[in-house]
Amino acid sequence: MKEKNKVIDECKTINIKVQNKEQVISQFSYDENDKINKDLAEFIESKSKDVRFSQDIQLNFYSKQEINADEIQPTISNHFRAECKQAKDELKVSNIAVIVLMILGVIGLACLLWVNRFFDNFFFQMILEIASWVFIWEAVNVLFLQRPKLRRKFILMQKLSNANVNVVVEK
Repeated sequence: MKEKNKVIDECKTINIKVQNKEQVISQFSYDENDKINKDLAEFIESKSKDVRFSQDIQLNFYSKQEINADEIQPTISNHFRAECKQAKDELKVSNIAVIVLMILGVIGLACLLWVNRFFDNFFFQMILEIASWVFIWEAVNVLFLQRPKLRRKFILMQKLSNANVNVVVEK
């Protein structure tokens, strides 16, 4: 039973029907392997949402015309590699945001302790306390709610950039 599940987990196949090579590469692309079609990229991303971390991805293009897989493989790879880099940059920004927000929240709480000790202004104390906890909560939100989504996107884009591309000519 475990061997059967292992075979299922090895590869996620995404089947894509195209009429010709122009449906794969963007019509505005100057170079041959510059950019893939935006609709195709969205379709591939939507179909790959349920990919497990242990699975590889295989893209099967079905066309009535002859399309060379070696021509579209670099285009798809380059597109998703750029998306992967963007996701990695978003992860870095989120890490920095967590650190900055947490530091601001802790500084705010330290200031609150100082204000409580030397001043007796209830209004100012409440503003400082609420602001501090808002910073801390936002750091927790980014760390535990937003960052896993970014990490999942990064891993998915990595898998798509390394996806195997096959072209099947239909008759």
